[in-house]
Amino acid sequence: MLYGTGRSGKLRQYLVQNSVAGDLVYRETHPRVEIGRDQRSKLTLGAAADQGFLPIPHRLRACAMDDINQRWNRYLAEEGKPGERFPRAMSTNMHLLEQLVQKSLYNQMVAISYQVMTVAGPTQLLTVFKLEALQPDPEHPSRTMPRSDVQLETPEVKLYSKAHSRQSG
Repeated sequence: MLYGTGRSGKLRQYLVQNSVAGDLVYRETHPRVEIGRDQRSKLTLGAAADQGFLPIPHRLRACAMDDINQRWNRYLAEEGKPGERFPRAMSTNMHLLEQLVQKSLYNQMVAISYQVMTVAGPTQLLTVFKLEALQPDPEHPSRTMPRSDVQLETPEVKLYSKAHSRQSG
């Protein structure tokens, strides 16, 4: 999910413009993610686990970022890839998040936010690991929960060459 308004505004703009142009279907949802009490100070891994939310890289203490970086680079080495500066810099290997959340303290996270590069520039995303934490937002009751049963039906299109259409028509 896109996270916040400031860090994902450009991508939202891009999606709306392409939706209006007919190139894609874009629908905003506004679920709430229930986590522990927000702490205003920079977080250690323990505090983030208690809260259930890991905001990468914002509001993390250096020791938390160092732990993430060491684990991340170990996972990259296992794949034969060079190390990165993640979480201090964006990574193109966000699939490694699945490995990270299997480890102690990280496995207590309800959600993790992180930056990725998109066609519209850097964007903050949110991955929710405990789906029961998704709750309706009373401010937007009609646009609350993501629709998982969206189906697109395309009409059958028959293509004919100009020569074939002249012969049959």
